[in-house]
Amino acid sequence: MLIGYAFRLPPDRITGPDWMMGVGSARFDVRAKMAEGAPENQVPEMVRALLIERFHLTTHRTNATQAIYALVVAKGGLKAKAATGIAPLTAAPDPAAPPATTLFFGETLDRTTPKADGKGTTTDTSNPGMGTVRETEDPDLLQSRIEAQSITFEGLAELLDKMMPVSTVVVDMTGIKGRYQLAFEVLLKDLPRPDPAAMDTGSERDAAILQRFNDGLRKLGLRLERRRGPVETLVVDHAEKAPTGD
Repeated sequence: MLIGYAFRLPPDRITGPDWMMGVGSARFDVRAKMAEGAPENQVPEMVRALLIERFHLTTHRTNATQAIYALVVAKGGLKAKAATGIAPLTAAPDPAAPPATTLFFGETLDRTTPKADGKGTTTDTSNPGMGTVRETEDPDLLQSRIEAQSITFEGLAELLDKMMPVSTVVVDMTGIKGRYQLAFEVLLKDLPRPDPAAMDTGSERDAAILQRFNDGLRKLGLRLERRRGPVETLVVDHAEKAPTGD
């Protein structure tokens, strides 16, 4: 997770030694102070320098051809609205709600706040390509509503990649630039149970998940298709198990 943040890549696109990849892998406390006047948008690069210095981290990037879900324009054309002068999503904090939880996924920041009545959560997800996206979850229906005021399609692919409970990577292949306003819903109720013996992209459950997301994307004139394509990955060549220095 920390390397993904430092290199601005989703953690599922990083491979490395078993000691840092498995369940129950080592955890570290990071305490750092930014130099006065340092730009906040360069914090990931600062963390990268820290990892290289303290863990003697060495890496290389590569493109691997693999099964992907390609985000493409559906037959009938794009139906999403261009974002023009739209105010960002904001909401006054609910004093009755429990404290929010903040998590990083690559360069994406998630801030999840439980609803005051204990039923469901609201998650604000943000990064440069997404802007700010709000996901409102109804736990009883296993339904999520996603709203974005100013998102690129590369950002949407990143969002879907993070949201979909499958291991297949989502890649933007729309070829469309610019930012768009969009809203859609995904219903994940009554999915088939996971089948550990099935291939990730061939299981009944994965097919059902793909269909549910396509049901939500259809109103935007978008869909996900199974294809093979290049995916950028980061390979950790070396990292010490214990950091050096203070």
